[in-house]
Amino acid sequence: MNLKPGTWNLKPLLEVRDLTVAFGGLKALDGFSMSVCAGEIHALIGPNGSGKSTFLNAVTGLVAGRGQIVFNGAPLLGLPPYRVFRAGIARSFQTPRLFPSLTVAENTLLGLHVECARKTARELEQAAEAQLARTGLAGRGALPVDRLTAAERRCLEIARAVAHSPLLLLLDEPAAGMSAAERQALAALLREIRASGTAILLIEHDLKMVADVADCVTALNFGKKIAEGAPAEVASHPAVVEAYLGKRQENGTQINADERR
Repeated sequence: MNLKPGTWNLKPLLEVRDLTVAFGGLKALDGFSMSVCAGEIHALIGPNGSGKSTFLNAVTGLVAGRGQIVFNGAPLLGLPPYRVFRAGIARSFQTPRLFPSLTVAENTLLGLHVECARKTARELEQAAEAQLARTGLAGRGALPVDRLTAAERRCLEIARAVAHSPLLLLLDEPAAGMSAAERQALAALLREIRASGTAILLIEHDLKMVADVADCVTALNFGKKIAEGAPAEVASHPAVVEAYLGKRQENGTQINADERR
């Protein structure tokens, strides 16, 4: 399904309401709410330290929080990561978490572990090979992970994540360190994943890529939502511009967002 930015009349797949995550006295998320609909690519943007990765960690059960997280109609908050995965959510990390002692194909097969009882070894191998081809890693399955480039490792983590055909894919800065050509290939892959029926929640600092692939954008700063809507609308929102570029004082001095933190 190829949606146009600004079209959000689909059924919510992930609904988060008033989510708060605190580390000691610091609220990484402070009453944050957002929804991701089936059939869309939804981008979550914000400066470093705004709470984006904490949000993914809360959704996937890696950190505890207060509020409501509902996925596909069922409560999710408080479930351990393996149950979140079985519910239909897969993810990547800022730094790819791969098994260096395993080959590229073996890392991909880990995403199919819940299907081991239903498929033969050859069927699982074929499924892994299909995911590697899908993510631009065809013919690389026998290689050790350390033979891959940084961009290829990110693609391998995506291949493992989508191997089980999740309902929702969470991606944490997948384009970091990629060349322009690699980012174009990644954008095409994200569209193909969305077209196959998997919704995507994308954390990304490359706003050009966000504008290119996202149907909806939510902006986060200091743990709170500051804007939401079509990519162009959010990118020009005064609160988003201030969060990224800083606030100009009366004397002309510009305060950087990180300095204010």
